[in-house]
Amino acid sequence: MIENIKILIEQFFAKFKIDISDLEIKIEEEKQIIIQVQSKDSGLLIGPNGKNIESIENIIKLMAFHHLDKKVKLTLKVNDYSKTKEERLFQFIYSKVQQAQQSKRNIELPFFTPYERKKIQEYVQALAIKGISTQSMWEWNKRRLHIITNLNSKKLTIDIDGDDI
Repeated sequence: MIENIKILIEQFFAKFKIDISDLEIKIEEEKQIIIQVQSKDSGLLIGPNGKNIESIENIIKLMAFHHLDKKVKLTLKVNDYSKTKEERLFQFIYSKVQQAQQSKRNIELPFFTPYERKKIQEYVQALAIKGISTQSMWEWNKRRLHIITNLNSKKLTIDIDGDDI
């Protein structure tokens, strides 16, 4: 199956005249196909904000479905773009966590996909900074992630006899 997919992908990129210097295909657990591509034409493959990668993934999935007569789970990785994108995301989130810590205020993050929100929540949780957590608010396509700080929270006290104790 890997050889069939490799031939299919090589033909696909050749028709678009995209130079592929290295092509590696592996199948991971749950029949997830990982396609790792190295190319000088990575800008064309990645596109603005990674939109082309998503489109090319979907096209290759359709081609594989028609060629193999079964659905496949497929991930396309171009020149470690996913890894660097994730690193930039985590740098941004870390700066927002620091900002929340210093200002002792909650911070509303920009819109992120559900997958990105999950990664951000895992990252903030892994930081294990006392008094900092995340919370997803609103519903459906208006859902946004917030960095919540409990650093300025005060304990509720009740003074029963009026002597401030």
